Amino acid sequence: MSATAPTCLVLLGSLEPSEPLSSTLSFLEWCRTAPGAPAVEVVALHPGTAAEQVRASAPTTVVYDPQGWSLPRIVQRLGFQRPAAVLRAADLKRRLRVEGPVYVPDPAAASLLHRLGPKAGPVVAHLHATSSGLDRLDPVDRRVLVDRADRWIVGSDAMADEATAAGAAADRVVSLPDLLTLPGIGQLDAGFLATVRAELAERHGIPVDAALAVGVGNVDWWTVPDAFVRIAWEATRRDSHRELHFLWVADGATERMLWPLRHDIRHAGLEHRVHVETGRRRPWHLIAAGDVLVSSRLGGHEPIGHREAALMGRPVLWFDDPGAPDPLVEPGQGTPVPHLDIDAMADAVVAAVRSRAADPADPTRLASGADAAWLPAIGGPALVEQLRPAR
Repeated sequence: MSATAPTCLVLLGSLEPSEPLSSTLSFLEWCRTAPGAPAVEVVALHPGTAAEQVRASAPTTVVYDPQGWSLPRIVQRLGFQRPAAVLRAADLKRRLRVEGPVYVPDPAAASLLHRLGPKAGPVVAHLHATSSGLDRLDPVDRRVLVDRADRWIVGSDAMADEATAAGAAADRVVSLPDLLTLPGIGQLDAGFLATVRAELAERHGIPVDAALAVGVGNVDWWTVPDAFVRIAWEATRRDSHRELHFLWVADGATERMLWPLRHDIRHAGLEHRVHVETGRRRPWHLIAAGDVLVSSRLGGHEPIGHREAALMGRPVLWFDDPGAPDPLVEPGQGTPVPHLDIDAMADAVVAAVRSRAADPADPTRLASGADAAWLPAIGGPALVEQLRPAR
């Protein structure tokens, strides 16, 4: 697309962090700086803690933003609910009456397509490898997504099957890897890792030579079941090899979201073994500094940090729930344990850190495929190609 090409409208559901949103952010950030990339604008239904990242990458409108100061929101705050709803619908219709490509990387945004102008297109729906998929959509929204989508991008064979099962024509489905951005990955050397470990020693008292299990997630401890503290409790009781520490990387979480976690850590007596990092470093820095990534969410929640850990050769442990999303790692890059089996997960953590201590791999060596299509410089143009009008 040239600089004079129409702006690409990106439709999102929630701006809460997730693997699909991370991939979309990688695309938006690439579009902001890459020569010849399209201009993009975002319309999202709901806010989230990743909103500032999205706004930094593209002009962004949030339809139902409780903190916003749009005219519909002001009228609503004054107590005029019905006029506010009318104004919101009119404003949304105006924003969606576009001529040009429409990118829908979040199925939850399908309801916006009901108001999409007739001249918009091509409409490209994207089911990432860890997308919530189509089965959770209201049937009316699923139908409009299938009817309006001219093309589909899928991140896995399972998502391709889901798209075609919903009615997408197989010849309009293209498989592309989900994008992954690791700014500064070239810094990954022994000196860099030593600096990160020294910072963790200063801030949290984690010895630089201690075994370190890392967990990543923007988790509201009020609402998202997570077994991180329970795993730490069991694993530290088993740890006769060397002192084992746990680091929770609270990527984007607020203190309101974290105080129940801190409460659990205190009541378990684990303040000196379980630590909470609140964003001084990028998550991949801390994964790289650790020995193992512990994916401790319970239920069908999307994995976070799995691909980054696999790329850097850190083993990944996760609960093997048959209904959970694809863990995004290849055989040999991680180990599933039975769902809800805390003892098995604790055993796996201890085994992983002992294995790395006995046979340490080069901590700075990236796994093969570092120049694969998940890099925005390669995957970005491939995605833009799908947004071009049919010739």
